[in-house]
Amino acid sequence: MVTNMPHPMDTTPAPLRDTDDSMRLATLPVRALLRRPPVTVSPDTPIRDAARLMRDERVSSLLVVHQDQLIGLVTDRDLRNRVLAADRDPQTAVVDIATTAVQTVDVTDHAFDALLLMARLNVHHVPVMEDTRVIGVITATDLQRQQSNAAVNLAGALYAQDSLDGLVQISTRIGELQRQLAAAGTPAHAAGRLVSAMTDALT
Repeated sequence: MVTNMPHPMDTTPAPLRDTDDSMRLATLPVRALLRRPPVTVSPDTPIRDAARLMRDERVSSLLVVHQDQLIGLVTDRDLRNRVLAADRDPQTAVVDIATTAVQTVDVTDHAFDALLLMARLNVHHVPVMEDTRVIGVITATDLQRQQSNAAVNLAGALYAQDSLDGLVQISTRIGELQRQLAAAGTPAHAAGRLVSAMTDALT
């Protein structure tokens, strides 16, 4: 019996592989990216204790939770910029350095939606909610493991533009993305979501 095996030297054009990755993220639920339960602290936890917990748990963020309600998010970047660089007292309550206007995703959302949110807000950690309860955090690293390039990089490039000329130039790539999706045989509903996301980013 002869089985067609992929050649060690993959000759698939890069744009097509990128489109396949984007299509997978368009249908992959956020739940599939959760690797562990959330690591949480109470709002009055001293910054020093929070930092030690991050070290011990080997995480790059903590969720600040009070009575099962998400209050804020603290990341390793917050510890650098808002504590060390600002000569903050390490006994200060962690809620004082937390980001409290936290953007979240629902556990039933798709990974591509989370990637777009990160690109739009330029953040690297997003809490995941199930109803009103926080059940985890996904990071840019989690999403990068899925290797989405074409659509997500395009969305990031659109969000990053600060001039009309830049938007005009980048927007020409939306048509190319549509052609790649068609060539990859992407289902209409998935292609529609991806292209709609690009036009929303452009708007």
